[in-house]
Amino acid sequence: MIALIRAAALALAATQLASVSMSSAILMDTTAFRLSDIAGANFFIAGVVSAVCALLLIRAVTPDRDSSTISTLLVLAILLCSVVTSHAWARVDHRVLSAGFTLIHYLATGIWIGALPFLLVALRHSENVSLSSAIARAFSSMAASSVVVVLVAGAGLTFFYMDSPKALYGTSWGAMLGAKIWLVAGILCIGGLNFSIVRKLGTGSGRAIPWLRWLVEAEIGIGFTAILAAASLGSQPPAIDLPNGRVTTQDLVQRFTPRFPRLRTPALRELSKSDEQVLKQEAENQKTAPAYIPGAPALQPGTPEDIAWSEYNHHWAGILVLCVGLLAFASQSGEAEWARHWPLLFFGLAVFLFIRADAENWPLGPNGFWESLRVADVLQHRFFTLLVLGFAILEWRVTNGRNASWWAPYVFPAVCALGGAVLLTHSHSVTNVKEATLIDLSHIPIAVLAVFAGWARWLEVRAHPTSIKLFSWIWPLCFVAIGTSLMLYREA
Repeated sequence: MIALIRAAALALAATQLASVSMSSAILMDTTAFRLSDIAGANFFIAGVVSAVCALLLIRAVTPDRDSSTISTLLVLAILLCSVVTSHAWARVDHRVLSAGFTLIHYLATGIWIGALPFLLVALRHSENVSLSSAIARAFSSMAASSVVVVLVAGAGLTFFYMDSPKALYGTSWGAMLGAKIWLVAGILCIGGLNFSIVRKLGTGSGRAIPWLRWLVEAEIGIGFTAILAAASLGSQPPAIDLPNGRVTTQDLVQRFTPRFPRLRTPALRELSKSDEQVLKQEAENQKTAPAYIPGAPALQPGTPEDIAWSEYNHHWAGILVLCVGLLAFASQSGEAEWARHWPLLFFGLAVFLFIRADAENWPLGPNGFWESLRVADVLQHRFFTLLVLGFAILEWRVTNGRNASWWAPYVFPAVCALGGAVLLTHSHSVTNVKEATLIDLSHIPIAVLAVFAGWARWLEVRAHPTSIKLFSWIWPLCFVAIGTSLMLYREA
């Protein structure tokens, strides 16, 4: 337990120092500020204090003496530093009240989600059924109280940050809030299963303990993904601060009305110039560097050919993913042996995405391979392609009994869950707020479905061969839904 606390504290200190260093470097590079000017900023002070408290926590937590008081004070200081850099502290109106809700929300989340890894460690190291039962019951009561506090505090923050229910689909902040709600709903479903298991532990023989551990693993994974979604919320302006440029109901109907997929691609020569070429040309003409978001190119208005190229990519990717889901269903039935080769479709998807995902970059476009990796979107696309390629090969070997490694069956669910988390935090240009929101509205459901698919498959693998059939059907259903969503994707 102490080793886990120290590792988490060290990771927190490292990430805080890295965040402060990168933010300071960006400010110094793009403005006339010096380090002495930046050192007085809230983010700098809060980041440094948080890192110092985390390092002190490593020294404070020892097995030979009670350090609960000083550890609690250090944790509260870290939470206060997080509040200082939140939306709540930046607001002019209702600052104290919203900051209080934020602090309570953070604290309850830490008690609930943050304690899950320690529950898992305790259950794994406890050989006594009665002791495991007592630990699980104690955590269950604590988690139930924390859930209520999280929901109440979250509702209070939503009241301050969202002026209308329409903001749920009208802004990127609202769309991400919807994703967070769905993820929390998934955690609560798993928590409900855990609750029923815990209540039966005292009467059973302990055979439910493994299932409790496996469900806690999934709860941790989805819970940490929800925290990533919350972090993404913190990086976007609240809905109440974006009264203009919102997506309307008419925009939703126009964009998401189902149409037949685009199966023909425009020629490469018909596409507009790459963003990199435009930026270079503007810099040469103006002799000054244009304003930009670090790691992101300027968003050019998409021509009909550019839109057709992107929609073609999404639609064919959707067809492949839909086929994956359908073949996985057939394979689960046990009546179609040939369907067990469904992972090979992901190999084709990886090659397709690598070639066509970014037409302005190698191998199709003028930008070189290494040059293209400086753009955040492209780097994420390449990373996602490697993930797909890796688990396609491994999962095919697993489903065909050609890989005896204990870890191989876990690659596919882990990559699904990780890919969903990456897509959930995938950023887009803020030049066109409405267009960015529409893109988020189409991508976020896919990300959430990928996370659920990954953890459903994880539970199926963990419980094999006594797996509950429910989890065996959930993840193929998620892939069918993802494929259908991609086939209906539109940009105009």
